[in-house]
Amino acid sequence: MNRIILKRRREKSLLNRHPWVFSGAISVVKGNPVAGETVVVTSAGGDFLGWGAYSPASQIRVRLWSFREQEQIDEDFFLRRIRQAHDLRAAVIKP
Repeated sequence: MNRIILKRRREKSLLNRHPWVFSGAISVVKGNPVAGETVVVTSAGGDFLGWGAYSPASQIRVRLWSFREQEQIDEDFFLRRIRQAHDLRAAVIKP
């Protein structure tokens, strides 16, 4: 799995559940992730922070999918998320 390692003391926003990792916060990109590929993001000390989509051409290098280490990022993950979004909207917006 490709890994994004943050610079020291750059994990605070992720610990507060902000879903973006900016290019200036990254210390090392391990592996050779391509655009859109799921990567694991860790602190400088190696602590898991999240799973996200890598974007090498953007200032926002990673957009996080999940902050849960056990989360499987696969087709079922996206189907669940779409279903949850639909159900939340359906509860508020009546046809």
